[in-house]
Amino acid sequence: MTTVTENDLKEIKELIIQLSDRTNNQYTQLNQKINDLTLDVAVMKESLLGVNKRFDDVNKRLDDWKPQITKAIDKTDNVSEKMSVLSEKVGELKNWRQVAIIVITGLITTLFWLLRDGRF
Repeated sequence: MTTVTENDLKEIKELIIQLSDRTNNQYTQLNQKINDLTLDVAVMKESLLGVNKRFDDVNKRLDDWKPQITKAIDKTDNVSEKMSVLSEKVGELKNWRQVAIIVITGLITTLFWLLRDGRF
């Protein structure tokens, strides 16, 4: 072979070796990234398990509190019913007070006029 052909073959060989090295480096980098992502996914799974446990704990607490909450709601319903009855009674009491005040005022006024005229 001629020197030009041998030089060309050496250049091609070096070029192939460079391309092979680049490909190997990129393959190694991709493998490293995949390994890092796999580790990240494992960490996220662990954290999700922790969140799930906390969520289950919160659900258990809420289930424990449900009877107390329903009792409190029932008590507030009873209180609201009693408040409406009480307000009606207070309203009636106000009416009786007003009636009593009018009757007493009328009696006092009548007595005053009768005593003034001297009829009594």
